[in-house]
Formats: sequence, C-alpha cells, structure tokens
Amino acid sequence: FSLGGVLMKPFELPRIGFGCWDDVAQLVKDGNGLPPPPDAMRDDRSVSILKSAIDAGYRHFDTAEMYGAGHSETILGRALQGCQRDEFLVTTKVNPENLAYTDLLAACDRSLSRLQLSYVDMYMIHKPNPDVPLEDTFRGLNELVADGKIRQIAVSNFDVPMLERAVSLSETPIATNQVFYNLLNRGPVETGVLGFCQENDILLTAYAPLRLGVLTHPAVVDIAHRLKATPAQVGLQWLIGQDGVVTIPHSGNPRRQRDNLAATAIVLSQTDLAELDAAIT
Repeated sequence: FSLGGVLMKPFELPRIGFGCWDDVAQLVKDGNGLPPPPDAMRDDRSVSILKSAIDAGYRHFDTAEMYGAGHSETILGRALQGCQRDEFLVTTKVNPENLAYTDLLAACDRSLSRLQLSYVDMYMIHKPNPDVPLEDTFRGLNELVADGKIRQIAVSNFDVPMLERAVSLSETPIATNQVFYNLLNRGPVETGVLGFCQENDILLTAYAPLRLGVLTHPAVVDIAHRLKATPAQVGLQWLIGQDGVVTIPHSGNPRRQRDNLAATAIVLSQTDLAELDAAIT
C-alpha cells in the first residue's frame, strides 16, 4: 500500500498515520497512573473509533505502554483482530523507566501480549532517561530486532546529540524520531533536529500536529476556505509536504478521520506557504 507513503526499508510508512492517545490515556494521566477501571462500554467505543479509522484507510497506528498504562495497546490489539497483519504498521513505545536492558525486554513482551501480536513494526524509546545509559537500552533493542520481535528501532523526543548517539549504537537504521512539531511549534527546525533527520535518512514523525490553535489560526482558516479544504487538512499538509516528515493525528469522529487522511491530496502553493510563514513567524 502507498497512501502517499515515504519509503522506509523494509516497509513503507504512510505520511498520515493514526495516533492512539485518546480518552483512555487521558483517564490515567488525570488519575493515579494505573490502568482505568473496567468499562466495557467505553472500551467498545474506543475499539469502534479504531475500526472506523481502519475502514477509512489508516494503516499505521501509533500507541505506547504509557497510554492508559498499557490499556491503549489492549484496545488496539482488539481492533486489529481479524485484520491482515502485514497490511498494518504498528508502533509502540517503551516507558523511560523501562529502558534498562532486562526491563526493556520484559516491557516489550508485555506490549506484544497486550497487542496480541508476535512483533511490532517499530519499537520506540518514548523519551530519554538520563539515569539509564543508552548503551544498555540499545543492547536490548538490537537484541529484539535480532529476535524478530521488532522490525525497526525508533526514538522520540531526542535532540541532535542524542540522535547522534542513537545512530552510533543502533545496529540497524533508526526509523524515525517522533517529536512535537506543527505549524505553530517549529522547535525541530530551530534546534536542528529536522535538518539532522533529513540529512541522515531518519523520518521525523510529528505528534500533536494540530495543537496550539492551528485549526483556528486566521491564515490557516483563510487558505482552507480558498482551497475548499478543512483547516486540519491545511495544517497536516504543511507538515507532510516537507521532506521526510510524517504525522499521526487522532480523531474519534469518522468524518474527520477521513478528512485528515485526505490531506495527502491537498496542494499548498508557494504563495500559500509564504502566507503561512508571514502570518506565523
């Protein structure tokens, strides 16, 4: 499948995937850090949201053991039951407190169990832990690749020096660095993270692509109106129009899910891009 994807050997990562941060994850963030209490109706609703995303054409799903204290992985595993495994790319992330060698191996096994999968396509360091040497973490990650439990290693929230170390320690190419990046937050450009990724064939995955008021910014709204597009499509296309940038929006609304995925067909002219830059910088 293509979906406007970027070639990332040995598979293709779509420019627009589906982020699984949702209401289940928020319950844990706002609570005591434990899995949410049993709620069949809530879980069924969460599964139906993911199934509607599958029906819309999403093929890359991004979750984490941190989301819902693992419950998000369980929900995604349920949603993928009955699907053709090799048609989907599944990313999950290991918690910072589980980055030591033995902890990481055990965390991966738990994630695979919750997802009901024998492997994940990308296993990602959710964020660095200064108390755990990266050498220890990558010993585990390299072993998981060799064992076939993960296809590619990825990182999140890494700056340039940490990316350099990750590249030197990984026995396989770093697939992506997932960072907060959108039209109104250009930190990855300012810090050199985007440039480093582009120069080293590392995809940059932009999370929270529509936060900070992107959808209501006057320039975005004006261009969306002119193109007969949604503001979300303009904000997403601004990201994926850049070399080596993909993104993972989330929506529980089936129509918005379809609209977001259709952002791959939006064309922003140089005039549009200049207008966005002039209005935002």
